[in-house]
Amino acid sequence: MLSKIALSSCLVLALSGCAAEAAAADVESDGVALLAEQAAPAAADPTKTMRRTPVVFVHGVNANAATWVVGIFALRAAGYRADELFAIDYDFRQPVEQSARQLATFIDDVRRKTGAQQVDVVNHSLGGLVTLYYANALGGAPSLRRVASMAGAHHGTDWGISECGPDPVCADLRPDSAVVQRATAGDETPAPTRWATWYSPCDRAVRPYTSTVLKGAENHLVLCQDHALFLIDLVVYSQITRFLKS
Repeated sequence: MLSKIALSSCLVLALSGCAAEAAAADVESDGVALLAEQAAPAAADPTKTMRRTPVVFVHGVNANAATWVVGIFALRAAGYRADELFAIDYDFRQPVEQSARQLATFIDDVRRKTGAQQVDVVNHSLGGLVTLYYANALGGAPSLRRVASMAGAHHGTDWGISECGPDPVCADLRPDSAVVQRATAGDETPAPTRWATWYSPCDRAVRPYTSTVLKGAENHLVLCQDHALFLIDLVVYSQITRFLKS
């Protein structure tokens, strides 16, 4: 019987009739190993040379690091090693600034562990605002080489007004919040980072859906994709992989 993680992978592997149970098991193994590494990052190994810039995945609301099992699968299939992929786990209910500071610490840990000067970030939903706040309000852009944002709530969303609830993050997600203003103040895509976004008019959580678009980024319109289903869209992941490798 496949685990929940393996079953999630099989949803994406439906084109092959979910017959690739062994492949799904590999995804499960990579995902579990990756999450275990985050709990206790190892010391940097000066003898290990990284083949490419490490990737940090930043999840959104009602999610955690395991959200990225398909993303891990996609990048592993594109040639990334398990020790080049890192997924942060943070409390999405807390204020955005707190999450961004936690991301800053996590990125510093990844850089120390791998010896890399910069990391690439792949994010979704709230993770987009957290990453942008880190880059712009906290001065983290020099540590970021590439940022790929799927349905990122960069300019907030009216979901934060009507449906989100009482958690601190909900006030931060309002389009007129001080957090959104600080995150987008001045240059929305601060150098030296290269930015790319993927957004869709079928997104029912980021409203308006153009909230994802950033001035100065490579903005990709996805004809019709639901907010959550970006996380299992292999076409989008293939575009993200090309962007990260460029």
